Amino acid sequence: MDKCVMIALGGNAIKQPDERGTVEEQMRNVDVACRQIAEIAKQGYKIV
Repeated sequence: MDKCVMIALGGNAIKQPDERGTVEEQMRNVDVACRQIAEIAKQGYKIV
């Protein structure tokens, strides 16, 4: 059986509590989250 993980990004992943919520901040946070998801995928997980 393949390893499978479901990942959902909510508001706290996109805007941190101490941030204003600018586009730049949100894009940086999404980039960080995507890099972490990519590492999970490299470990052989199917991501849904």
